[in-house]
Amino acid sequence: MRIVCLHTADSNIALFDAAARAAGFEALELTHVVRADLLAAAVHAATLAG
Repeated sequence: MRIVCLHTADSNIALFDAAARAAGFEALELTHVVRADLLAAAVHAATLAG
C-alpha cells in the first residue's frame, strides 16, 4: 500500500516514518511531499486576520 503525506515541515517526515514502523506497517510505502510555503501562507493569513 502506498500513502502520500503532505507536510508543512521537514521534521514531520521522521515522525510519520517512525509511527508507521512502530505500528508494524512494513509493507507500507510512505511518500512525503513538503510544502513549507503552505504553513507560511497560513501564518501570514492569520496575521492579517488578527
